[in-house]
Amino acid sequence: MAPKPNLDRSRSPKEAKGNEAEGVAGVASGSTAIAFDSMWESVSPKLDAFKEDVKGAVKNLVIDEMGKFEARIDAKLEQQASDVQGVKEAVDRIEQALSARIVPGPTEHSIPPPTLPSYAQVAGANPFPPPAPFPGQPPRSQNISPDELNESKFWRRPDPTVIFANTLASVKVELSKWKTSVERLAEECDLAPSLFKVTGEPLGNRLEVRFLGDPGTAANRATQLLDSLKLGGGKYKEQSVLSPDKEQIQFFLNPDKPPCQVRKEILGKALLDLLKANKPTADFTLQRVDAKIWANKRPLCFVKIVSESEAKISWMDSKRVQLGIDLGAIEPEFAKVVADKGEKWT
Repeated sequence: MAPKPNLDRSRSPKEAKGNEAEGVAGVASGSTAIAFDSMWESVSPKLDAFKEDVKGAVKNLVIDEMGKFEARIDAKLEQQASDVQGVKEAVDRIEQALSARIVPGPTEHSIPPPTLPSYAQVAGANPFPPPAPFPGQPPRSQNISPDELNESKFWRRPDPTVIFANTLASVKVELSKWKTSVERLAEECDLAPSLFKVTGEPLGNRLEVRFLGDPGTAANRATQLLDSLKLGGGKYKEQSVLSPDKEQIQFFLNPDKPPCQVRKEILGKALLDLLKANKPTADFTLQRVDAKIWANKRPLCFVKIVSESEAKISWMDSKRVQLGIDLGAIEPEFAKVVADKGEKWT
């Protein structure tokens, strides 16, 4: 009978070495897991922060694009409001001109209509007669001439063939020396003195430069002179004349502007000062020609000239409310400027 195998015999060296390796591998595997957990705990907050940064960057990008879109919408709405207001003002001026054709007296009578044919005369009789006037209201004429619409110099159109000059601080200088300075500036842009006429007081602070010849060509030459003064970057060529006290006095050449435009620019600057004093933390800028004011690079308001003695502020209400601008603190002060200084400055 064969002997039974000894189940308790010692393991071979090879088996012992294999088991030892498995134990070491198990320990190593456990250490790796612990190291990974530790590393993950340190890296996980950084990943969360990175995700928040990405989220914030995308959010800022969306906000910026939405701001640009809103700015375009605001500009379109503002332009439409300006166009509508312009039409209303034109209608008001026509109404005033039509009313002015009625001359009061012992018996009211209408001024004879101008000789220019009306639209009804050109296209045929109007099949729809005008509505009857209210009781006590005199009838209005059907015809109106361009001269009547522009009879007020306040609303006149600018003359593109004329350039006006004025000295700094209204210092009076001799006309002959001033004329020489203007002619020198004109010659630098290839405009001969024979192309324009300079007029003014023998000793004064204002000057008129009127270009001669065909109106279209004269207007182009006036623009050529004004453009030649621009050096770029908001800088201009030196414009100076010698005063009777032998000092160089700065003067300014500007295109012709009607009084209504001058009034608008003056009141725009005054409104800018009021807003800066009321909200010193906001960044206000003025677009001078349109008397339009921007707040933090967004349109806020602009000045509208209503009549020769009236002006008002047209607001972008959403931006005004966002800035917290109180109308009660701005509009009464602006009304005082219009009443006290508007006509005087113009």
